[in-house]
Amino acid sequence: MRKRTLDPYRNTNILELIGLNVKVVTHTDPALEGLRGKVVDETMNMFLLRTEEKDKKVAKKGAEFEFTVDGQKGPMVVTIAGDELLVRPEDRTKKLERKRPLDDRRRSH
Repeated sequence: MRKRTLDPYRNTNILELIGLNVKVVTHTDPALEGLRGKVVDETMNMFLLRTEEKDKKVAKKGAEFEFTVDGQKGPMVVTIAGDELLVRPEDRTKKLERKRPLDDRRRSH
C-alpha cells in the first residue's frame, strides 16, 4: 500500500473524513497512539472513532493520523497532522477555496 503526506486542503478527495479507516500515529496522549478505527463523527476539535471495543473520542490537536483512502491505483495511506484539521468539517471546503490560488478559482467557474 502506498503512503503519502498530503495537505488536506489541496486534495479534495479527502475532504470528507467520516467513513474512513484511521490510525493514530502520534498523539499528546501516548495511550491513544496506535489506536485504529473508523471515523464515525467529527467536530472542530475531535474525531469519534469506532474501534473493535467501543467508540473513542480522539482530540485532533497534537496528533498525527493515517487515513486509508481509495486512490486511482488502489488503497493509499495518507498521513495528516491533526493541527491541519482543526476546522469545522462543514467549513473545510470553504477553507479550500481560500487557499487555492486565484488562477485556479477562476478556472473552476
